[in-house]
Amino acid sequence: MKKLIILGIGALFGACSQSSTEKEAHKTQHELPEFVEQLNQHHQYAAFQSAGVFSADILLTFGGKQRLDAKMLYDTQTQETALYHSDGKKLVFTQDTVWLSPDTASYPKARFDIFTWSYFMALPHKLNDEGLHFKEFPHKELEGKSYATQHLSFSNEVGDAPDDWYVLYQDTTSGLLHAAAYIVTLNKDKATAEQDPHAIVYKDYQLVDGIPISTRWEFYGWRKEKGLTQKLGEASLSNLQFLKRSEALFQLPANKKEVKL
Repeated sequence: MKKLIILGIGALFGACSQSSTEKEAHKTQHELPEFVEQLNQHHQYAAFQSAGVFSADILLTFGGKQRLDAKMLYDTQTQETALYHSDGKKLVFTQDTVWLSPDTASYPKARFDIFTWSYFMALPHKLNDEGLHFKEFPHKELEGKSYATQHLSFSNEVGDAPDDWYVLYQDTTSGLLHAAAYIVTLNKDKATAEQDPHAIVYKDYQLVDGIPISTRWEFYGWRKEKGLTQKLGEASLSNLQFLKRSEALFQLPANKKEVKL
């Protein structure tokens, strides 16, 4: 996110604000590691880019409490994103701006939510962007199984939180992304964030128009040498489909307000 949000995401969404033309140009200017090429192949990267608007119902719980119940939309080309909450709140990211409706609503984590959950869904397809740096990560085991791993960091000009980093775990049998450890430096310094790294584990992949999408996410604490620690939360995705692109999908009523960083 231009200095954007979050869970590493912070940084990774900075790349989202580039135009499609800019992103295509950037992809030809840097060489991708074999790790990313393999994920591109198994996650059907090219098909995802032209699939239209991903739609799913997302139910998220943390600490035993419901955190999110919404319809999530994500345009695979423009990165426009929407969360239409079951309680009536509407949150949309379009044309580099986050909007909230109604304008009387209070939503302290609005920017975090609009970028984070769609980003986790699209993470296997976000590794081709400019400003990403990969290196080997030595600890390859997770819950007694060995994975292909890479450490991902970001250039200083990328996202709201360029100090974020990820450790990516690829299942060498399926070729799919199994897990990602990360820190969140949005509104905190890197040293503080590194005291509490988390991880997302992707489960129950489902083919949607031939594209594998994880329908169950589990969140854990994480340590470099130990891997996963205590379970923190989980999310389920249902009613998955790709829709034809339409401006109406991301339009809000007049009673909206901009959500700034």
